Amino acid sequence: MIAFLVLIYDEVDHLLDMGFRKDIEKIFAAIPKQRQTLMFSATIPDEVRQVCHIAMKRDFEYINTVQEGSEDTHSQVRQMHLVAPLDKHFPLLYAILKERIADDVDYKVLVFCTTAMVTRLVADLLRELNLNVREIHSRKPQSYRTRVSDEFRKSKGLILVTSDVSARGVDYPDVTLVVQVGLPDDRE
Repeated sequence: MIAFLVLIYDEVDHLLDMGFRKDIEKIFAAIPKQRQTLMFSATIPDEVRQVCHIAMKRDFEYINTVQEGSEDTHSQVRQMHLVAPLDKHFPLLYAILKERIADDVDYKVLVFCTTAMVTRLVADLLRELNLNVREIHSRKPQSYRTRVSDEFRKSKGLILVTSDVSARGVDYPDVTLVVQVGLPDDRE
């Protein structure tokens, strides 16, 4: 067998949520035990802990990068939801955006859409209405997504319309509004 030195799993919690536990366990069983294993996860529910005990050596460590006593961001953010017929989603989004950015030149808005196609459509429509918009979705090359992501991170007065490629593991500072258009695949 080929030397296998390091195994890395990113977003283990997400992989497990998607039903890949058996596949993960098969990989662990098929590769040499003499390896370094690194597992990363935004959350550490019981199922992640169970997989860690299977995959890791007995003396493995959890390294928590969140300061003790810090609250989750979402608990500090006012949240609301609006229910509207599909044909009213875009006019409602536009009205919300216009209201929120009218008095705030430093606005920084994230708009999540359900698919790449919807993301592109919403971004195109908002651009037609003369809003400062960028888009990120899976049909854009990684180099483009990285450039736009960096631009949004550093900018003010910008709306980023994105699919779920920006939903996990990406940190954008100073966001003033987050909007989810349509129902997301999961609550996170």
